[in-house]
Amino acid sequence: MKNIKYSSDIKTILEAVSNLTNTFDLPLYRNTAEKNRKEMGDQLVKTFKLVTEEIWKINNNGKSPNLYYLFRYWDKKQFQPLSSVGFERMFEEKGKSLDYESPESFGSPGLGKYLNRGNEVMFFEKPQYEKDVRNKEILFDICKVYSLCFVPLIAKGEKIGYVSIYTTDEIPFPSQIQESLKTILGGLGKGFADALLLNEKFYALTDVITQIFEGKDRFTKIHSIIVENLCEEWSQKMKLPEHETEQLLLASRLHDIGKMLIPAQILLSPKRYEEDSEEKKLIKRHPQSAYDILEPFSRDSGWLDILYRHHANAKDDRKRKGYPPEAIITSIFCNQNESCKNIGLLIGLLQLADYLEATLADRPYRYGAAPEDVLEELKKDYSHYENICPGLVRDIIGDVNDDSKKGECIINLTNIKGKINTGYKDAGIKTNKL
Repeated sequence: MKNIKYSSDIKTILEAVSNLTNTFDLPLYRNTAEKNRKEMGDQLVKTFKLVTEEIWKINNNGKSPNLYYLFRYWDKKQFQPLSSVGFERMFEEKGKSLDYESPESFGSPGLGKYLNRGNEVMFFEKPQYEKDVRNKEILFDICKVYSLCFVPLIAKGEKIGYVSIYTTDEIPFPSQIQESLKTILGGLGKGFADALLLNEKFYALTDVITQIFEGKDRFTKIHSIIVENLCEEWSQKMKLPEHETEQLLLASRLHDIGKMLIPAQILLSPKRYEEDSEEKKLIKRHPQSAYDILEPFSRDSGWLDILYRHHANAKDDRKRKGYPPEAIITSIFCNQNESCKNIGLLIGLLQLADYLEATLADRPYRYGAAPEDVLEELKKDYSHYENICPGLVRDIIGDVNDDSKKGECIINLTNIKGKINTGYKDAGIKTNKL
């Protein structure tokens, strides 16, 4: 979340909140959907805290009451507590422990049903609650909550959660504060809900993709998993930043989904197609197809840039026939990429893992290449990887151009070949040529 200094007027807060809506960028990496949801919820609650307390100070001579925050997410049949700020302290101050596994800790069904009727930011005071709901409520009876603000999170007409802001001080939310919070928190809540819904859709999409791969071309699915595992091993060896590692792993996992659009008789054929054939042109389109499928579901272009360029040339390549032709990897592109400072390295890692898996792996119709032969090909293609990221091949395989290091390089390639074929074996796929 961006740092925001306390402001002296509502206009500045509105501008700050406008900027904060841009911080709901989706991680969409190797996290589970639940972990991403939790991290985004934590960010939302912290933002609500900053905005609410600042607005209250502006309208109350620099003072704010004790405020407690809770984000609840709609999970299948009920609202589940997900993120909070100070909520546990509110219970502790009243000598009661908070049990996140117990629905009673978060109030009776009466309050939840009452709040769930509204789709706008709502405010309640204890006298109003007792009159309208007529139900014992732990928050009010035990924790002595006096007033609360309820902010629904609605995306595409669906309520996916809400944030409640409580105060135990006998101070209602003043009318001028209510109007400001309705505008600001309401807008923030909608932006968050839209981002979270996009997040959930992305995970649903990747699940569908996995199932399609399983049915159409299991080899491509296992290939992608093995490429991802190699990238993960290498990124840990290089101690890459977590953010960049996760972008690399997401790109490696999904890099070949564009092949879903290639007819099976072409995709699964052992035949080598001529460069100018229609079949080869269709195969070479798969990075663009993958980008087109996934781009609408991501606000973060880093992993998409990696995926899109996993067959691309560096600017100075002359012999290598990379594709798409528009995806040339230039120093300007690498230096100006805000999502990944080491994007050249990440692209190179994916390209190297993809190449080694494709050449070293056994297939039903052929044996994989011998490590000695792959070493010779790496020597020929050495300048390509150097143009993308200097030292990449040396760091992963060894100094392929130094004959005295040949044995070391062969050992490393042999180990990689073993890991690749073990991956197919573990997946129950017979790969050796019959």
